[in-house]
Amino acid sequence: MNKYNWALIFLIFIVLNRIQAQQNYHFKNFSEIEKLSNTRINDFFQDSFGFMWIATDDGLNRYDGKNVKIYKNKQGDLKSLPDNAVMQVVEDKDHNIWVACYNAIGKLDTKTDKFKKYSLDNLGFKSPPRITSALLDQEGRIWFTASELGTIRFNYEADQFIEVVLSELNDKKLWGEVADIFQLRNGLILVSDVSSGIKAYNSSTDKFDPYFLKPNYSPIKIYNIYEATDGSVWFGGSDKIIKYSPIQYSVKEINLLNYSKINSKYSDHNGIVEDSHGFLWAGVYTHGIFRFDKQLTHFDQYINNPGNLNSLPDNKIGGIFMDKYGIIWITTFMSGGIIQMDPNSNPFDLYSINLPKKNNNQTLVNNIVKSPFKDSNLLLGTNSDGILTYDTSTKHSSVINIQDASIKIDSNNSVNALAVDYQDNIWYSINNSQLKKYDIRTKKIETINSPHNNKTAQPLNIVSITVSPDNKIWICSNYGVDKYDPITKKFFSVPRIMNKKMSVELRNSLENVRNTRKPISSILEVGGGQNLEKSLTVDNNSNVLIVSVGEGRAIGGMFDLGRIATSDGKIIWEMTDIYKSFYDGGGFKNRIGLNAIKLEKGNYQLIYSSDIGHDYKNWNTLAPSDSNYWGIEAYELNDNEYGNISELIENDLQNNNYLPFEFGRTVEFSKSNSNTIWIGTATNSFFRYDLSSNTYSQYNFDKTNLSDASHYIFSFYEDLDGIIWVGTYASLVRLNINNGELNSFTTTDGLPGGNIYNITEDQNGALWIYSSGGLSKLNKNAPIKDYSFVNYDTQDGVDGLANSTAIWKDENGRLFFGGKGGIITFIPGSINTVLPDITVHDFKIDDVSIFDDSTSFSLDQGILITDKIDLSYNQNDISFEFSAIHFSRPDKNKLSYQMEGFNSKWYETDRNFASFTNLDPGNYTFKVIGSNGDGVWNSSGRSINIIIHPPWWLTTYAYIAYGFLFLLLIFFIDRIQRRRLLSKAREKMKVQEALHRAEAAELQAKVVQAENDRKSKELEEARSLQLSMLPKELPQLPNLDIAVYMKTATEVGGDYYDFHVGMDGTLTVVLGDATGHGMKAGTMVTAVKGLFNSYSANPDILYSFREINRCIKQMQLGKLTMCLTMLKINNEKLIMSAAGMPPILIYKSHDKSTSEEVIKGMPLGSIDNFPYDIRESNLKTGDTILLMSDGLPELQNKDGEQFGYQRVRNLFENIAKLNSESIINKLKDAGSMWVNDEDPDDDVTFVVIKVK
Repeated sequence: MNKYNWALIFLIFIVLNRIQAQQNYHFKNFSEIEKLSNTRINDFFQDSFGFMWIATDDGLNRYDGKNVKIYKNKQGDLKSLPDNAVMQVVEDKDHNIWVACYNAIGKLDTKTDKFKKYSLDNLGFKSPPRITSALLDQEGRIWFTASELGTIRFNYEADQFIEVVLSELNDKKLWGEVADIFQLRNGLILVSDVSSGIKAYNSSTDKFDPYFLKPNYSPIKIYNIYEATDGSVWFGGSDKIIKYSPIQYSVKEINLLNYSKINSKYSDHNGIVEDSHGFLWAGVYTHGIFRFDKQLTHFDQYINNPGNLNSLPDNKIGGIFMDKYGIIWITTFMSGGIIQMDPNSNPFDLYSINLPKKNNNQTLVNNIVKSPFKDSNLLLGTNSDGILTYDTSTKHSSVINIQDASIKIDSNNSVNALAVDYQDNIWYSINNSQLKKYDIRTKKIETINSPHNNKTAQPLNIVSITVSPDNKIWICSNYGVDKYDPITKKFFSVPRIMNKKMSVELRNSLENVRNTRKPISSILEVGGGQNLEKSLTVDNNSNVLIVSVGEGRAIGGMFDLGRIATSDGKIIWEMTDIYKSFYDGGGFKNRIGLNAIKLEKGNYQLIYSSDIGHDYKNWNTLAPSDSNYWGIEAYELNDNEYGNISELIENDLQNNNYLPFEFGRTVEFSKSNSNTIWIGTATNSFFRYDLSSNTYSQYNFDKTNLSDASHYIFSFYEDLDGIIWVGTYASLVRLNINNGELNSFTTTDGLPGGNIYNITEDQNGALWIYSSGGLSKLNKNAPIKDYSFVNYDTQDGVDGLANSTAIWKDENGRLFFGGKGGIITFIPGSINTVLPDITVHDFKIDDVSIFDDSTSFSLDQGILITDKIDLSYNQNDISFEFSAIHFSRPDKNKLSYQMEGFNSKWYETDRNFASFTNLDPGNYTFKVIGSNGDGVWNSSGRSINIIIHPPWWLTTYAYIAYGFLFLLLIFFIDRIQRRRLLSKAREKMKVQEALHRAEAAELQAKVVQAENDRKSKELEEARSLQLSMLPKELPQLPNLDIAVYMKTATEVGGDYYDFHVGMDGTLTVVLGDATGHGMKAGTMVTAVKGLFNSYSANPDILYSFREINRCIKQMQLGKLTMCLTMLKINNEKLIMSAAGMPPILIYKSHDKSTSEEVIKGMPLGSIDNFPYDIRESNLKTGDTILLMSDGLPELQNKDGEQFGYQRVRNLFENIAKLNSESIINKLKDAGSMWVNDEDPDDDVTFVVIKVK
């Protein structure tokens, strides 16, 4: 073989290797293109907030992933866009947006959202230039380059643009067509002059000088400059890519057309970017997109492929841009389109089924299992093309070579179930056929007949085949769940209600009854659609066995009903519950129910109702073991038979080893317990079944809603943590076996579809769910309450979605799902992990934007950057507009917001808008967080403090002023009241003093009378004076029961009591005892009476004591003093004080206790400024207060023994629950008995107050 042949072989090998190694990506057209002002795209620019600015031939567009804001020139509005033809966009250090338009440059102030126009007329160009590039350099300067103008820079001091000279030859300025400007990380600014090469900015001369990549080499026709992360500088020209290493001074040129699959003479390189993996991407007009490494050893070309919807839509590349999230944006030249691609996300592939001479676009893959053949790695069961082998490396499919006509291509038979055992035998079932086994070594087919044939009205329908770890074959069908042993060739059926038979003992007992006697009444051999009745007469109290045979199913209950009722229609027993029936042989629907009952003498009715379809001699499945008994019958039993059969029936019904379901759907073998299997059914949800004990547990079953769609089970998956995940017809179910916690997730929780076909786990621990709405990923390690589903559909490149439960994961972690026309496959784990930007970009008060010309409100900083907003009290209806900006899958970005201080709840929204009305004055914090389309959350988000100030009359300073004014008012009122009370007391004192002197003169004039007359008269006058000082009526208050008793002594003792009711309802009570006897005591009582009238209205008892004490001292009555108790009662509050008086007794009704309030203090008139004490207490209904003078405690009997304070307390405690008058009577009687009804030596006074 000559060297050319070897070279050709080597070249073919290299090309094939590159083709196989080429990474697939999902290119998609920009979905929001119709929202843009124009589809002719001139430039992309992403600002520091994440907004994408798209410059077009007719307007400027700001895109946030959901909404587009368009800026256009408005005639006569100098603050609008200077011109609609926008060529370049750049952001300055103050976040203003600079826009190069036709014949002018505009600066958009992001605080006001208004433009300022900068004319270029001062630059002296002959015709309006075409701006080609823009730059914000490291020093904050703004640069633009143009087709004719060369390079210009904004002069902040002069507030205008100035020219920067490219070069000077012979003192003549030579302007060039500058295509690009770029600043390297070392600060060097480069421009590409298309006709004269690369130039570098010289800051010392403020000019651009020639820049040579190597001696005398400065490439021309360069349109793009780019610096890679390794410091290499890349130049894209009209026919080449140049790699330049400034450190090594090395230059390498590459013509990408040498690696192109397209034959085209156009070769302009339009843009260079670097992705996060270090690969460079370059667009070449008519040649699509190239991806290559920086070592220039590997090149991939991406072009349009009409047969691949994920391929590049258009090869005519006009420009390429990469945003901060790693998304590549591509413009197509002339066609007016935008293409997007995320190199950080692995695409979804559809491995198509390609069979010769057949259109396989509609072929549905029902099953995916590992292939036992060496030339393929997957085995597929389809709905119309039989069983196929599939090689995922070559993507080649072929019909399996099995001599079974039912699974050949074009058979139109669906492979319902497919499995491969551990000996590489293929097990399969075609719709409505038996289980089949194909031995790949002998190439023989074996049909395994089900032991349940003809036991249902429908043909056998096997929906799943599963191979257990011990190589047994488990079959789920409309016959239930069966295990087949390939070695013994025997079936084992999972016990279920449909195959539950009576015990042998009960069956024998029933047969014995039937064979030894005739029924006392029966309705047998019943046909369809009958409602029959027959009388049953019992002559004596009897034991009766009722037996009913009819049709029933777990899915619908009993269709034929047997009953026994009294003559007036009361049901005694009926066979309506299929779970209390038994399988009667033949078809599973043949059911028998029986019960032993006691009937009293009388008349009864046997009743039997049947439906149409399965009845006597009209069977649609196998007939029961003895069809003549189809109906209901009654037999008489003796006592022994009754007891025995009753016990047997009860034992059989209590046997709970039979699962309550009819149709089996799927079986899963527990990874954590070899004796446990999970069984999914079609109508009864799912079960955990213990093979060793034949016991089960049922989950997720609602007996009150038998038609619940979540009872239909598609699939199981046990994850690495032992959690069981279940796919149902309406939900995804999570079951924690350890604690029994069950959670259900539906479309309301974020799932895209309700039918959960299958579930698996990738190698990163994420859960993948295949549903009727597409594919979903769940980070199951998050708290359950924070579960968030990331959904993928056709917009994400998931083609071929179908209603299939087929799923497979290979040894490399690649996932395969059954689809329409092929297999959906991808490698999980590659997602875009860049956090989204969270922006608040508008603020409204009363629905008026801060950018609206009509508003008078403004912010100190723009809404994009401010962290605080101050508002007045009437600016409390506010709203925000915000965005989560990320362009990988923007339609699936999520947002949540919270107004801290208003509520603590986070609200998820898809409106990018939140409003709040009638906010109270206070401090609030508005917070927004969001996620990208892959479910990566920016939890820091954006927050703004909101301060709503109160009106001036509700400020802190206003409340302080109100407090001072109130205190000042109280002070003046107190001063006036004090003076008024003092003046009144003095006047009364004068009157009392005059009265006293008059009485004293009158007494002195009668001194000549006989001593007895004088004494009698003096005593009588003193007693009269004492009594005249007492109140004529007691206060009548609704909440108090008041009673008083006073017994004056033979020698007047000076006891005194009085009351006062204030305007606020406060009751003031005094009880006093003047020292001394006779007229002196009476004089003291008179004085105190006047002083009490003066000070009783004052709420301060201590103040009253001080004033009374002072007045008595000023009266200079010598040693004459006044002992006094004063208390005030207002509602439930009691305030009290005493000056030399006996203790106050208070009875508390709630605990039936008596307290003794001993308040020590000198009698009034004894010492100036004595510090009297005050006590407070609370009163409740039933509480009783006893005030007393010392008369009763010091009362002496004939033996000289005092009555005593303890005896008073004990007596009071025993009678305190009585009313006040009764208490008085009891005390009075006790005192009289103590002295044998003799007059006391001292006044005896009680005041009893009871709270009603």
